[in-house]
Amino acid sequence: MPSASEHSWFDAHTWLFQHLAEIAFSPATNTNWKALAEVSAKLLDPQQQQAMIVWYRTVLETLALRDPAAQGLNEHTRAHFTSVHIAVLHKLTSELWLINKDAALMLTNVGKALFGAEIHPAAFVADGVIFDHATGTVVGATATIDRDANILHNVTLGNRTVVPQGQRRHPLVGNNVSIGTNAKVLGPITLNPFCVIAAGATVYADVPGFCVVVGTNEVVHLVNPMDGKTLRVQDLIPDVPQKGRMNLRNPDDAKLLRQASYILHAQLKSKYGNDYTNMLPGAWQETYKRLAKEMGVALSGDTHSPFHDDAVQLTYAALAAERC
Repeated sequence: MPSASEHSWFDAHTWLFQHLAEIAFSPATNTNWKALAEVSAKLLDPQQQQAMIVWYRTVLETLALRDPAAQGLNEHTRAHFTSVHIAVLHKLTSELWLINKDAALMLTNVGKALFGAEIHPAAFVADGVIFDHATGTVVGATATIDRDANILHNVTLGNRTVVPQGQRRHPLVGNNVSIGTNAKVLGPITLNPFCVIAAGATVYADVPGFCVVVGTNEVVHLVNPMDGKTLRVQDLIPDVPQKGRMNLRNPDDAKLLRQASYILHAQLKSKYGNDYTNMLPGAWQETYKRLAKEMGVALSGDTHSPFHDDAVQLTYAALAAERC
């Protein structure tokens, strides 16, 4: 069962965002106060409180496993990392968005002033996503970020062109994607699982899984996430002529990269099994289940993710066999 100290860390964040709300909401705006109270009651309902504490502990645990700066620090110290504040803030604002959009945006703006990050409350951010440092990061309203993604500071997941109301304008970021500082990912594109967007890159084309993108839509190689080794397209498709950098906007290059990515995915699935995406250190799903078991908390349902694992591992529609 959760200890008193574990409760106190969760309560500390609850206290923090209650005070953010005091700054954001005028006492005259009773509707906003009511909305915040409803969210707080939902998040701290006795039937859900234990599951919420497991969620919070998992945030701290995955941070320690995936962020070298957090390794060796106790949970109380890790709770002061900006990435933890951002996780809790978005957890609250996304729930608030369903009840009162004005209140959610006001609280988001306070978080922006304090932490320098603007994550729209309508954006879907799955559990296990780490916004490392977070300062300067902007995530648009229709963006989707799947589990275990790592996003550094000054990253923009933004819009590129005007699209009709109701259509997706922002990127879909797959599981275990890494996005380096100052990267710009624009438009309703898909970053497929395990791809890497280098620091300073600009991307406005779909990126196949495992690809490393530099510059503007250019791929230098693929990377095997299980051992960190880099692979050229020729390593996966031997009969392909020697190629240097490949451009995702070039249809021929994009097709070859999709094929190479699909082959690497099949190799990993054959070697490590269907759940290889959960085998890396700090994988949210496995950490969440382990902590729940250690704390004696019964959890129902899967972890918070917009996709089924099998579809995620197939690297979404961009790697479907018919498109290769």
